[in-house]
Amino acid sequence: MNDFLRFLTLTARPSVVLPWLSFIPDKSAYRFPIYVDIAKARLAEFLLKYGEKARALIEAIREASLRNDNPDAGDFSYKQIMEILDSKGYAFDPKNLLRILEKEYGLIETSFRTSSQHWWRVKAREILSGDEGADDLQDPRVAAIKIKAASLELRAIKRKLEYLLRKPVLTELDKREFRRFSFNELNDIVTLLEEASQYEETLDVANELKGIISLAYEVGKRIARKANNKGLHEAKGHEENSHDNVLRLPDGEDSV
Repeated sequence: MNDFLRFLTLTARPSVVLPWLSFIPDKSAYRFPIYVDIAKARLAEFLLKYGEKARALIEAIREASLRNDNPDAGDFSYKQIMEILDSKGYAFDPKNLLRILEKEYGLIETSFRTSSQHWWRVKAREILSGDEGADDLQDPRVAAIKIKAASLELRAIKRKLEYLLRKPVLTELDKREFRRFSFNELNDIVTLLEEASQYEETLDVANELKGIISLAYEVGKRIARKANNKGLHEAKGHEENSHDNVLRLPDGEDSV
């Protein structure tokens, strides 16, 4: 691995934002739909993270929604879920998982609530249809990789790097924001590349990540080359000034 790329990958730190995208001149030109369906990805992550209880809850929500005879109140109620889980031999309280599904994943929302009742409406119809990406869920690790790729907004990063390569002159702001990217998001990209390269289903993600690393390397080379040229010019100018300031003695006199 080239020294510059090794430096970027070894010193990078994780981040959850992309502040360096904020100064793109025309932001609308760099907005693209995320290629992973977000609702499916969130549902897959929920099932992956919380396991058998999460699967039992989703199945109970589907069954309760089909049985529901009070659609004005919502798609399902806490009481209905408890009854279905109990009939299937489950002994856990789904209250916390329902809260997580609503507050953290945004897949359901409270539609009606009193001191004795709590109803929800399903926001992601994938829950009711059973279309949560069955192929991905056969191997939850594949789903997790796709979720991470979606969260990084890879296409926006690619566009930004291409923009920096095309731009005639990079400003100090450009360089500072690229440095911020190099010490933050790049580490996430390298880590995800290692994961995505292990599965045939995510080779397209791996190739996209490789392309981004290659673009970042070219931008880094461009910045380094400009910095080296600037240093050479400054050194040459300093040397010329030193010669101009030497005391010129009359012919025949020694300076020692």
